[in-house]
Amino acid sequence: MTTRVVGTYDSASPVAERATRWNLFWGLVPQRDLQTGPDCPSICVFEAKTNMAYILLSTVSLGMAVPVRVRYHCCPIDPEPAEM
Repeated sequence: MTTRVVGTYDSASPVAERATRWNLFWGLVPQRDLQTGPDCPSICVFEAKTNMAYILLSTVSLGMAVPVRVRYHCCPIDPEPAEM
């Protein structure tokens, strides 16, 4: 199952950044924010994906550990217009 969110601009970045995020103890443990690098000022495309193994792990742990794989693309940096 995949959920995709696209911002105002599509990404010019061909390489997606990937991370696996964990929801622990039914969301009672707050997650750290997803940190991007200095070359990524904002995120244009964000996808959250799960698979059968993650669903089985969530079921066996009774929802105490729910992994989600995320993938995101950075927005292109708009250059400042030069004065003439």
